[in-house]
Amino acid sequence: PRSTARPAATKAAGTADYTRLADPKFANDLKLTDEQRTKVAALIKERTDAIAKAKPAERTKVLDDSDAKLAAVLNDDQRLAFIQKISEPRLRFNFRFQRWADVLEWFAEQADLSLVLDAPPPGTFNYTDAREYTPTEAIDLLNGVLQTKDYTLVRRDRMLLVVDLKNGVPEGAVPRIELKDLDARGRFELVSVMFP
Repeated sequence: PRSTARPAATKAAGTADYTRLADPKFANDLKLTDEQRTKVAALIKERTDAIAKAKPAERTKVLDDSDAKLAAVLNDDQRLAFIQKISEPRLRFNFRFQRWADVLEWFAEQADLSLVLDAPPPGTFNYTDAREYTPTEAIDLLNGVLQTKDYTLVRRDRMLLVVDLKNGVPEGAVPRIELKDLDARGRFELVSVMFP
């Protein structure tokens, strides 16, 4: 049976919560040094202790002061990467027997991409997860499922192409990126990189 209900998926807004620096994955993405990680851990402990001792009216100031100290741990490049990372939309999947065309249209809208879909993959998408995903992580998740059906998503600038792999990848569809941009792409994304 197919569900006729709209997908129950949400987009969570990013906030400037500097305690996310304690998350090992987040810290890895920002390339924090061991010294920076130690400082972050100490500042978060200091923050927790200060909040516990603060009166309710003082808590906002404690949090603001703590965020300023945590932000000061980052260098300029890391601070910029942090702001870009928290401003990315966060996507949550909750689909039951949803047509692929609906899922891909929803995803493209949430990720602010233009969908190019000539023929949707067959069948339905069934996936529920409480975790929130960045658009790059979401493309990876979708591609992991789509590749079992011989389809893939290719992101080219602001376009999201749905490619039927049985027909081959259209010439010029795979974007060429620089080596330094490779980490910003998913494990299942098709890209080309030129090495001198």
